[in-house]
Amino acid sequence: MVMCVFPSHSFSSVRCGQQLVRCEGEGGLQQHYYHSLKQGLFLEHGSSAVAMGMEQAEQVGLWAALAGGDPSAFVATDRRLRRARPAAVPVRLVVATCGGSGGSGGPLAVAQPFCKLPAVDAADDGGGEEKGCGGGGGGEEATLTVGGLLREHLGLSVGAYSDTPRCDDGMDAVCHGVALPLDAPLAEAWAALAHPDHFLYVAVVPRAAGCRAV
Repeated sequence: MVMCVFPSHSFSSVRCGQQLVRCEGEGGLQQHYYHSLKQGLFLEHGSSAVAMGMEQAEQVGLWAALAGGDPSAFVATDRRLRRARPAAVPVRLVVATCGGSGGSGGPLAVAQPFCKLPAVDAADDGGGEEKGCGGGGGGEEATLTVGGLLREHLGLSVGAYSDTPRCDDGMDAVCHGVALPLDAPLAEAWAALAHPDHFLYVAVVPRAAGCRAV
């Protein structure tokens, strides 16, 4: 299994070593979480002010709530860090491929595209259409969608099938084990499904028989 992280719009030229980087004990996991959370907060707020303003007690409290499985305690602290409408959507795409015969897991590639949302006028209620990463082409105003993200950053062909658009390339966008409608607004998917580090992780997996996500 291969896993790498890179801020790229293309997966075609990436080659990674045949190993995963493992965290050293709980302390390593904790530091990795803080590092990822601060990245997510920077994208979400458009600056490092919120991340840098976190007190030590808040950081310790967030980790203790996660490690102890205490959602109420986590939300009590995390609520202050959240922004209703992110400056940019913190999102990571995890792409799985077929790994040969027998349906074995293939390489994993992880990309972090930059998905900035357009500024909204103070008088706007936020209900207007958006334009940017994952939006429509041809200069037309369009909502930033999951399907648009896959089309722009992975080059996938996205077609509509009844009420649930799917990729024509035989791939599904999955989050928390559920295939996402590709016409879903990305900001809404992030608000509902983001992980505790404030990133939305979207697994792009083959729909073909014999392939599986790792």
